[in-house]
Amino acid sequence: MSAIVGLVLRAFAERFGFFGSVIAGAFVVAWGILTYLVVSVLIFEKLRPWAAVKRSGSLLRQTWGEAAGGYLSLGAIFVLLALPGLLAPLLGFVLAGAIGLAVGLGIAVVYWLILGLVGSAAQSILVTALYRYATTGKLGFGYPENLFQPRYPGPA
Repeated sequence: MSAIVGLVLRAFAERFGFFGSVIAGAFVVAWGILTYLVVSVLIFEKLRPWAAVKRSGSLLRQTWGEAAGGYLSLGAIFVLLALPGLLAPLLGFVLAGAIGLAVGLGIAVVYWLILGLVGSAAQSILVTALYRYATTGKLGFGYPENLFQPRYPGPA
């Protein structure tokens, strides 16, 4: 389904040039948001694909703040964890010149690949926890019960 949507948007972008690219880009973002919880919905609710997309959008509307906060927080954590990978090539170049730079780049690439795998697993765990929270109001084992609840009460 995502491949079909992607092909349609790419064709639209190519046909209408810059204006089409901007509109297609907005639809790509909207599609990504709409399908954020679709895998969890497909697994746990066993719905057909289009019904799962609708259900994912519905659940995301209920928990958009928690989803955005979790997504941005997790992204920021992994960007910060990726920064030390820049030190390996720099340190390699300072210590051993061009060969050290090449070795440092190799180490950095392996580090970033491993970090990408861990980040992908963490993202999947976050999405599943968010799905559970959206459908039951509970996070499950290992999560503090007030993780997605506001810390400061609003005006009475």
